[in-house]
Amino acid sequence: MNIELRPRRLVARPALGFKSVRTARGQTGPALLLDPRSLAVNSTVLLVGRILLSIIFLVGGFGKLTGAEGFAGYLGVLGFPAPLAMAYLVGLFELAGGLAVLVGFKTTIAGYALAAFCIATGVIAHMAPDQMTTLLKNVGLAGGYLVLAAAGPGAYSVDARSSGARSSSRL
Repeated sequence: MNIELRPRRLVARPALGFKSVRTARGQTGPALLLDPRSLAVNSTVLLVGRILLSIIFLVGGFGKLTGAEGFAGYLGVLGFPAPLAMAYLVGLFELAGGLAVLVGFKTTIAGYALAAFCIATGVIAHMAPDQMTTLLKNVGLAGGYLVLAAAGPGAYSVDARSSGARSSSRL
């Protein structure tokens, strides 16, 4: 069984097709057909992607919260005021952001916030020549979080359950 959608602009993608349908006004026009199996595959891939993207912030946030003094020392070297308080705030932000992405809660907001965080920390803390790999990792993660924010969390998420939708994927 195919699901028909009538977008403003038709875009051909794998597992998609077009057929001619009669509109409410009696006109004939193209309709986009989605294979229902592709929705499940997309949601599964989005779930795996969310798990992989969340790991770095779950581990990092937990580590910063349990070892805040050490991280505060690093923040002090960077010139941050109240480095211990900042260490706890950063750890809490990373842990909460990682959990939100993992379970797919407020995914668009979490994706944009974590993308901005990755760029900001890259610019603030990883601009030294010996930090190029870490800077590029942050840039790549930011890209992943922007894609997640644009695509949505998929059907296997809190966002999808709370909206009652079959899939919150925007792909």
